[in-house]
Amino acid sequence: MGQANTEALRSQLEKQVQGLNGVKIVYNQVRVKQPLSFTQISNDSWLTTKVKSALLTDDRLSGVKIKVITEDSEVFLLGYVSKEHADVATEIARNVSGVKQVIRAFQFSEQQEKLNTEAEPEQPAPVADQPQEEEEEVKPIIEEPAPFVEIEG
Repeated sequence: MGQANTEALRSQLEKQVQGLNGVKIVYNQVRVKQPLSFTQISNDSWLTTKVKSALLTDDRLSGVKIKVITEDSEVFLLGYVSKEHADVATEIARNVSGVKQVIRAFQFSEQQEKLNTEAEPEQPAPVADQPQEEEEEVKPIIEEPAPFVEIEG
């Protein structure tokens, strides 16, 4: 996210981030354009507030944590959620007045889906000295507005 005055600067930023320790994949969402005006930044803050409010008031997303970032009227949704919750959140954000585009940067997990959809756990919590099962690999994706395109890393 952000703006760069030239494609060369955008590419340089991407290379610098890729060179950081621990970085596996970079989804470069920096736009080649002039920096945003104060008015646009204020509008983006208002859009973020409206999207967060809409997400928080929807019963289907009760207890689900989703990060919302807005830049130039593009809403980025981030979080570790089930596919179902991602779809609900996307539809809600797309219908907020003023949103030009929704970019999904969720991580999906069957385990998270189970946690998000069960009211009562089926099994007791594990005892600390028992070996834990390996966590499943979580693959981040980014999806653009309809028609959505999934990119798996």
